[in-house]
Amino acid sequence: MIASALATETQTVADMNVRRAQRAIIVILIILAALWIIQIVNNSTGYILDGEYGIQPRILADLPFILTAPFLHASWLHIEGNSLPLLILGFLAAFRSIRKFIGVTAAVILTSGLAVWLTAPAGSYTIGASGVIAGWLGYVMLRGFMNHHLADILLGLLAAFLYLGAFDFLPNNSMISWQNHLGGLIGGLACAWIFRTRRTNRKAVRVEPPARLPD
Repeated sequence: MIASALATETQTVADMNVRRAQRAIIVILIILAALWIIQIVNNSTGYILDGEYGIQPRILADLPFILTAPFLHASWLHIEGNSLPLLILGFLAAFRSIRKFIGVTAAVILTSGLAVWLTAPAGSYTIGASGVIAGWLGYVMLRGFMNHHLADILLGLLAAFLYLGAFDFLPNNSMISWQNHLGGLIGGLACAWIFRTRRTNRKAVRVEPPARLPD
């Protein structure tokens, strides 16, 4: 009886993980497809969208473009370089909860974009999804520790080993927006705490019985 119940529970968890994986990969493939469609349109116009909807620092009229810049790329090589880490890290970030993934993505778009708008060199234009991808990396790296989930801790460590060195978080290359990467990473780390699973405190509390009044 116990063995049968354990087998049923194991199968239920496995089925749930399969459904989670299916939802996550569908969402990430939709995002990736949208980026490539935008890239095709952008390329056909001579990349005019980059200048119109990229982030130009400290210009108030360009502040809303922190929402559009992650969807634009400067070349085929640029989007190709972002596609594989976007697919892998996006899947890992989306696997546990699509709702939380949407929140994390919105947050890291804002933190990466604001970091660029506030601190990037004057006259520069910043575009690309790498800041958002760095945000997903930060979220995946810390999520397991925040939720006390061993599998996610191991996946986070593996993601850090594979991808942490792929991003510039310091001004090493004038052609790469380290501000975008660092802003995204910080946003993702913060989201791991903000979207952590809240656990109720189930510690036993000893309560002294009420004193008996004398008859």
